[in-house]
Amino acid sequence: GFTFETLNQHLGFYVFPDHSSFFPPSWLLAFWPAFSILFIDFMDVFMYKPAWFHLLVGITGAAGYYFGEWSQLLFFSQPL
Repeated sequence: GFTFETLNQHLGFYVFPDHSSFFPPSWLLAFWPAFSILFIDFMDVFMYKPAWFHLLVGITGAAGYYFGEWSQLLFFSQPL
C-alpha cells in the first residue's frame, strides 16, 4: 500500500493540498495496515453473499476516493 500510494502520487494521479512531503500523508497510509489486518474478516463475510452485494461494496469503495476530493483531502489530476 505504501508503494502504491507513493507511486500514484508521483505519477500525478492525485495531489494532496498543503502537503509537500515525498510520501503520502499519514492518514492515507493508515488505511493500508487496517485493511490488511481486517482482510480475512472481510473475506469471511463476503464469501457467501450474492453478486449484487459485491457490486454495491465495490461502488461504495470507489466513491470513497471521490468523497476525499469533495472534502478537499486530495485532488484528482485531469487525464492527459
